[in-house]
Amino acid sequence: MGIRKEKAIVASFKNNTRPRFRQSVAGIVLLSVFAFLGLERAPAATTHYIAANGSDSNDGMSKATPWLHLPGMRTCSSVCASYIPAAGDQFILRGGDSWTNANFPITWTWSGSSRSPIYIGVDHIWYSGGSWTRPVFNAGGVAVPGDRNHFIGFNSVIYVALDDIEMTGIYWSGAPTYGAVGAITTWGSDYVTLENLYIHNWTHAIGGGTTDDNVYMVIGQTYPPFCGHCLLANSIIQDADGGGNSGSATYAWGGSIKNCIFHDLPNAILEMDAGSAEISGNLIFNITVSFGGIHENAIESLGGSSGTLYIHDNVIHDVTAESMMLGNTGETDYVWNNVFYNLRNGLGPSFPQNRGQSGMSLYFWNNTIATSSVQNCFYWVSGFGGTFKTVAIQNTHCITTGGLYNTGPTATTLTVDHNVVQTPAAAAAQGYSAAQTYAYSPTPLANATLAVGTIMCGVELACNGPLGGLISDTTYACTQQTVKGDFQLVCPARTVVARPSHWDAGAYQHAPPAAPTGLAGVAR
Repeated sequence: MGIRKEKAIVASFKNNTRPRFRQSVAGIVLLSVFAFLGLERAPAATTHYIAANGSDSNDGMSKATPWLHLPGMRTCSSVCASYIPAAGDQFILRGGDSWTNANFPITWTWSGSSRSPIYIGVDHIWYSGGSWTRPVFNAGGVAVPGDRNHFIGFNSVIYVALDDIEMTGIYWSGAPTYGAVGAITTWGSDYVTLENLYIHNWTHAIGGGTTDDNVYMVIGQTYPPFCGHCLLANSIIQDADGGGNSGSATYAWGGSIKNCIFHDLPNAILEMDAGSAEISGNLIFNITVSFGGIHENAIESLGGSSGTLYIHDNVIHDVTAESMMLGNTGETDYVWNNVFYNLRNGLGPSFPQNRGQSGMSLYFWNNTIATSSVQNCFYWVSGFGGTFKTVAIQNTHCITTGGLYNTGPTATTLTVDHNVVQTPAAAAAQGYSAAQTYAYSPTPLANATLAVGTIMCGVELACNGPLGGLISDTTYACTQQTVKGDFQLVCPARTVVARPSHWDAGAYQHAPPAAPTGLAGVAR
């Protein structure tokens, strides 16, 4: 699935009969994601309503006669249990209502189609209480019964969307096996879209001497189809209210991850390089130490099918271990317009991802990396070995008392040029700092990074298609706001600046001062 196609999908899903998304830039971007998947939204087949005061004996066809449960819920019965969801159906959960532990897990086995995806979500004008808030799935700090301790499992389905749900209260003890604990699983599924979700507050009891931290909020798969055409967007996954020392936001997710916020957890994005996926516009911070002692990452590629990752316009800061670990056999990664800072042990992008990898191509262009120690801005894990086809490090703004990169890597083609390395003191003297509204962006005093980059777009690199964003500087990342107790995202965070005939080093292109206006000549 191509990145250009993705942008078209979201728009087509929004412009139809399904209930409206939150009217924000974030929602619009997300809806273009459905267009990216290639969906042409046909009129809905049937709409059913679900509310905390409903009854499964109702027909569920109106807000006045809602069901109590969503099909697939463990407690769904009567008319709800007899209904078979079909392509184009919509299932509307009333805002402000909660479903507790006894209702889970939800086992979802019904597919939509490319023209008529199934929608599970909300109508923002239908809610309980005085104002809109998301419907809530709440495990209540107790393990969900059965062998799958999660809220919803999409089992071998395609073209389904889950929108605007809050999920909280996941709990486990002992040593969970892979995929046994989390919020959402997508076994054998593809073209699943998750958006506007708020997942938080999971806890655990460490028993039996275990240090196993196999807990993932959004779980893909390590085998085809890898959920390779799936999308996670405009969502918040954080555990600041649950302890922050366990779990990962995603694991083995093969699709795109766009405009999300992940914080206060040991791992954010653990991505399969399955086909072509985009990781962009995300804010990732407070990557902590896991109680299980696993190596922590903001973004890590896990291998898969020798695919291509496009990683751009993310902001990653306050990271305990690796900020980014890439490079698996046959993998190609394009990494540009990202901002890294407050890297507590100093590790910027590291590669390869594991021992004995081969045939990787890694391209790092126009990134800003401010380490917090003497570590280098890029780190070749020499103990892992690895044979690289291509490694390119260009137009980097590297702020460290170390260097740009350590000895290595060995690559058939190694390109390292037009990078700027400054000490923290020198950068601070020119106004680059973490305290800026847009961290480490150029100021009127800045000059080290201005007009010193090489022009990437030309004969050797066509800056179009998925790489079109290179022509402009970073959009930075999404930010979070709270409206009437409901967490929402605001994207993008800043207006981009086009890179003209000269390019600056780093993620930002300094905007030239506007020409004066209203001047008048005086004849002498």
